[in-house]
Amino acid sequence: MKFFDRLKKPKINLEELEKSPIMTEKWMEHYFKLPLHKPENKSHEVFWKYLDELSHEVLSIVLGQMVSSDSIELDDKTLIYKGRLKKNATIISFHESGDEYYMLVRFVDKKEDDDEKEPHIRYKSPSDKREYKFSPIDSLLSINILPNIEFGLVAYFKFEQCQPMTYLGFDDNQKPIVTGSDGVQYFAYPFEKRVQLYQEHPEIERKLFGMPFKEFIDWILEKKEDDDHMKKYCSEIEKILKNTI
Repeated sequence: MKFFDRLKKPKINLEELEKSPIMTEKWMEHYFKLPLHKPENKSHEVFWKYLDELSHEVLSIVLGQMVSSDSIELDDKTLIYKGRLKKNATIISFHESGDEYYMLVRFVDKKEDDDEKEPHIRYKSPSDKREYKFSPIDSLLSINILPNIEFGLVAYFKFEQCQPMTYLGFDDNQKPIVTGSDGVQYFAYPFEKRVQLYQEHPEIERKLFGMPFKEFIDWILEKKEDDDHMKKYCSEIEKILKNTI
C-alpha cells in the first residue's frame, strides 16, 4: 500500500526506539481482507470446501512473500531467512451476505517456543489470547513485507486496483479509530495513539502515516458538519487534542 512507500529505507536506530513504550506497544493493525464471490452454480457447502482448499494456497503465497521479503540472497541457491518481524500468518474465511465471502489474513506474534529461524503457518486457537496487533517498530520492520504480500495476492486473484479510502469510526469503547484500505490491505489504529506517537516521535509518525499530522487533523475537521457521526467523531478528537497538545 502507499502508506509503506515512504518506508523503503528508514534511517533509524531501532535499539533506541525500543526504549520508548509507545514504540513497542502493540496498537496498530495490518491485515488483508480478500473479497470472493460464490458462483451461482455452486452451493454454499461446495464453496466452503473450495475456500478451505484455497486457504492453503493463499497462505503459501503469504508465507512465500514473508520469507523472500525478509531474507538475504547470498547466491542463486542460498537464501538466508532473517525473520525479523517474528510473526505467524493466520487465515479465516467468512460469509458476509448473499454470495459474498471473504478471506481474512492476519498476523500474530510467534509463540516463545516457535523456532524463530523457520517460517510457520499456524491456525490460531480460539483459546489463544494473543492479539493481531503491530507495534510501530513492527510496522517499520514490515516495510518490504506487507506490500510484497499484497502484490502476490493481487496477482493471484487478479483484483482490480481500488481507490484508497479512509474510514473514521469508533471502537467498542466509543474511542475514535482510523482505518485505511485499498480494498485488499487494511491499516487500522486508535486516533489517540497516533497523537501520542506524534508528540514523542514525530519523525516516525510522519514515516508511518504519510500525510502530515496537522494536515490530517484539518482534513478530519473539515467533515465536522457532514452528518451526526462526524460531529461526534470531531468532538471526540477535539477533546483528545485539547488534553494532549
